[in-house]
Amino acid sequence: MGFTCTLNIINLCMYFPVSHPVEKNDGMKLVAQQFYAMLLKRIIYTWRNKILTLSQVILPLLFTALTIAIMKTLPSSDGSAKKLPFNLDMYGKTTVSRDSSH
Repeated sequence: MGFTCTLNIINLCMYFPVSHPVEKNDGMKLVAQQFYAMLLKRIIYTWRNKILTLSQVILPLLFTALTIAIMKTLPSSDGSAKKLPFNLDMYGKTTVSRDSSH
């Protein structure tokens, strides 16, 4: 009984003999297979490089928390935030295409 194989990738027939022709996936089944393969690849990479993965997760969180803490604790120059007027008076004569006062 002979084995048949239609894959042309590094002679896989020698390592994984099959008794029936291999059918290639297409459409959504192929997309799902590719997604699963890439997900598995990322999981294996993450597992092997734990320090790098932790640094990529923890350092941005640390810097964000540090920035928020600095912004909350440092006072502004006059002790409170200066309120800016929300009008066009400082620009002189202006043309407004729509007025929301109606």
